[in-house]
Amino acid sequence: MPDNLPKDIQAVRSEAEQFINDALQPLDKDAADAGDKVRAASKAAGFYFKTQPEEFGGQPASTLELTVLRETFAACNSPLTRYIFGPGPGVLHVAEDDLRADYLEPVLRGEKRGAFGFTEPDSAKRPSWGVVDGDHIVINGQKSYVTGGATADFISALINVEQADREKAGTAMIVIDKNDDGVVMTRQFSSMDGSDHAAFSFENVRVPLHRVIGKLGEGMPRALASIGNVRMMVSAQATGMCLWALDYIEQHLNAPHRSGSPLSSREGVRLRYADMRIEVYAARSMLYRTARLVDAGENAVNETAATKVFATEVAGRVVDGAVQLFGGQALVTGHPLEALYREVRSLRFVEGASDLLRLNIAKGRFELQKGRL
Repeated sequence: MPDNLPKDIQAVRSEAEQFINDALQPLDKDAADAGDKVRAASKAAGFYFKTQPEEFGGQPASTLELTVLRETFAACNSPLTRYIFGPGPGVLHVAEDDLRADYLEPVLRGEKRGAFGFTEPDSAKRPSWGVVDGDHIVINGQKSYVTGGATADFISALINVEQADREKAGTAMIVIDKNDDGVVMTRQFSSMDGSDHAAFSFENVRVPLHRVIGKLGEGMPRALASIGNVRMMVSAQATGMCLWALDYIEQHLNAPHRSGSPLSSREGVRLRYADMRIEVYAARSMLYRTARLVDAGENAVNETAATKVFATEVAGRVVDGAVQLFGGQALVTGHPLEALYREVRSLRFVEGASDLLRLNIAKGRFELQKGRL
């Protein structure tokens, strides 16, 4: 639960709330330099470095602390919160030598941007594959939904690798530079929440072996580990959205109404509002328990997936309920609930669609005896 937090994390949450009041809310969110001002303020406050490794000057926070912060910042419903945290290493956290110097270090300095290539198009005849050729891997295939791919400098892609004799070597996470010969951006598009994506094809792209993250055969576990971290982030953001929506609609329901009594006095309204609170209470309980499991070093793959499914689906129902209680004006372009309504729907697809994760949870139990209640 969000209760009984360690005193140091309670203090960090209070600092985050003060940061929102003093540094975030006074800014014009549409100003050209708003992002730069948020970054500067975040660095001064220390939040910027909580997602970065210690060897690069970072002050990495625990999963529980990051959960508290991400939920708190999401609960203020400001587009400027995306500038608060510095770029993290992601799957590149084990990078060494040239891979570290050419990609990891520039990412952490903010000089380069990476994107994650996992999703294959439905029309693909086979998943993206690579064949070892001397000190290179020759890659062919496609990635269909690379978030931020159009503006990224490179893609960390999951590739099925074969040795030169066609013996399978397993999966690998491989850094593919967008300047490599044979890399083609085939499509650029935006989703309803306003985020940008791209599709790529790889046509005999020669990538040096030193751009393999870790070792051949480690690709899927590394991808899933990175995805697990993102699922916790998305879950915290989802519950933060719920907190904002509940506060917003509560103020609306308690406000004077043309009928002479506030909407909050009506039994039907109270029933719907109570259901929203019940679900958010359950989602936050799940979120904080899972964060503690992750920090304890437990195998929490199933719990992380379950949390992501539940928290994002609750957020969808809560925001939808808030729209219904507010009325048709909530769907007018520019209304805060209208924007949130579009944003929250996409969360059920991020890092694994809900039904796919349901299947993985069942597989984890039936075939691997993983997961707890």
